[in-house]
Amino acid sequence: MRSGGGYEARRGGVPGGLCSGCYQAWREDLREAFLQAWRAGEEMVWARDSLGVGQCQRCGVPAAGGWVSRWGPVALVVCGACRERGWSLRISAEAHEPDLGHVPMEVRERLFDFQRADIGTLQAHDAFLLASDMGSGKSAVSLVALPRGPGILAITPSSGQATYAAEAAKWRPDLAVSLVRSRKDFRWPMEGELCVARWDSLPQAAQAGEKAVRENLARLEQVRGLLDGLPDGPERDALLAEQAELTRYPEMVLRTIREREAALDLVGRPPAGTCIVFDEAHYAKSARAQRTRNARALSRLVAWAGGKRYLLTATPLLNRPPELWSVLRLGDLHEEAFGSWGAYETLWGGERIGRRVVWGEATPEVRECLARVMVRRLAEDVLDLPPMRRRKVVVDLDEEVVRRCDELLQWAGGEENLEEMLQAVADGRGGSTVFERLAKERAAVTAAKIPALLELVEAEEAAGRPVAVFSAHRAPVEILGARRGWGSILGGTKPEDRYEVARDFCDGGLRGVAYSLAGAEAISLTSARTLILASAAWNPATNEQAIRRVQRIGTREPVDLIWLVGRHPVEEIVLAVNLRKMAMLRGAGLEIVRDGS
Repeated sequence: MRSGGGYEARRGGVPGGLCSGCYQAWREDLREAFLQAWRAGEEMVWARDSLGVGQCQRCGVPAAGGWVSRWGPVALVVCGACRERGWSLRISAEAHEPDLGHVPMEVRERLFDFQRADIGTLQAHDAFLLASDMGSGKSAVSLVALPRGPGILAITPSSGQATYAAEAAKWRPDLAVSLVRSRKDFRWPMEGELCVARWDSLPQAAQAGEKAVRENLARLEQVRGLLDGLPDGPERDALLAEQAELTRYPEMVLRTIREREAALDLVGRPPAGTCIVFDEAHYAKSARAQRTRNARALSRLVAWAGGKRYLLTATPLLNRPPELWSVLRLGDLHEEAFGSWGAYETLWGGERIGRRVVWGEATPEVRECLARVMVRRLAEDVLDLPPMRRRKVVVDLDEEVVRRCDELLQWAGGEENLEEMLQAVADGRGGSTVFERLAKERAAVTAAKIPALLELVEAEEAAGRPVAVFSAHRAPVEILGARRGWGSILGGTKPEDRYEVARDFCDGGLRGVAYSLAGAEAISLTSARTLILASAAWNPATNEQAIRRVQRIGTREPVDLIWLVGRHPVEEIVLAVNLRKMAMLRGAGLEIVRDGS
């Protein structure tokens, strides 16, 4: 069959001149070979740079076996000895004894056993992802795990800056805490200092100076040639010193060339050993976002300085698998976990249609890969929290809202079609028109539920029970925030004001607090006895994060969770989309709750 051109693979192994049909068949064959090799447990890992067929990627000795990537046969192997040392994609992170000598005894006594174990794990790695449940004390674990002496840079949401600083005072009293509130004030921390910066105030990342990097590599090759056969002496010592400097971070340099990202303008290199913590690391879920590039450049500078890099988030995956890949890249954990983007696509059941990937379900191997770079614990597994009693309250909607929702269903061709259209948008297979239309009707449904919401709030107030209300829409939060004895947290609320509202509520100064998506992270509302979900977010992780503001370490009384649902199929469709996403998270070992409720 004639072909109007050939396909060229990124890593070789693809013959030119394949028609589209043969190309897809070839890819499927490689996909099956890849999964068979993986499941057979062969002694090999993915490498960043091939060292030759049959040669161990770690130590260079001859090694039997080979790994087949979806881009063709590549020499990506390790010998048995290196595999025993942990250089296999099939080996999970091992338990390590924590070093707690740098924190006072009263701090050590407050730690849970699982936190001690996680501290040991973080201390044993230069970069790691702590993805434990909301409210399980990730900030405390990261702070105690960090060494005494080197400066620490913590990147937090604007709403969590004051909270992280308060946690530092509690768990690391030896640190001098400084808040970086704007981009122009950004600086690296000094020895013994913790600088807490915001995700939205990081310095702008510059494009890579590729020419300088290539000159560096060219000089490295020249130095290696001069060393070949050169006898011992001052000249050899000088060249060896230069080679050590040039090869200090070879993998980082090569990655810099590929990604075309460089260090930051006007920031300079951090002091040796500087560490960095990315709180709510899912803020880097979008690989092309400027703040992700800014954070990744900072992370690379810290790696060059030989410091620790810790990523904290209970939701490393919110909607689609590329988000998890982008989060892992923040700590250069993506290749250690999965090896390559091609392998990642395969393990997620990705099907490439042109330049687009339609994602499937996670294979069991995804859990194994993540276990090498991530620790995840559910609160219900490690904390003895008071129970949360969940119930759904169905609310009748007015005729106008019902009519609008009916028109939406008619436009979509029925409930099943609307649900499939929304799922297509989530998978990147459809346009956003249906999402925009549904968002408008959901806002109307939320407004129609406000009278019933106020009745519930008044009943809880009369019973003397502190109330928290979460809504993905602004209207309920604004109305409740205007009530006497109430506080509110919206996107426009200043970070320091968010912290004050949460503290006043927990201290008993407020009868209730209402919060939107902006308040669904980095605050604690543990004094609430009733939590009302006035309108749900599009993904279950955000909803659970809002819930965990109330049920977390510090909660002492049972909590009633009331979910307000409008009486219309549109509301049930939103729930169905949430359940599908929860199934995707469970497949990757990132389930939100054990029973999936």
